[in-house]
Amino acid sequence: MSGIRLDEGDVVDTVGAGDAFCGALAAALAGGATRREALDAANRAGAEAVQWAGAQPDAAL
Repeated sequence: MSGIRLDEGDVVDTVGAGDAFCGALAAALAGGATRREALDAANRAGAEAVQWAGAQPDAAL
C-alpha cells in the first residue's frame, strides 16, 4: 500500500477526511475489491477530501 503525497499547500481542511477514507474503504470491500485495492481507494478518497474547505456533500447528490 502506498500513501498519497500532497504538497503542504494542497491540504486545506481535514474535516471529513476520515469519513471519506472509511466510506471508500467500506464501499470498495463491499464491491469485491482486495484489501490492497480497498486501501488504495480509501487513501485516494482521504487525500481528495483534504483539498476542500469544510464538509463536502456526496458527489452523487
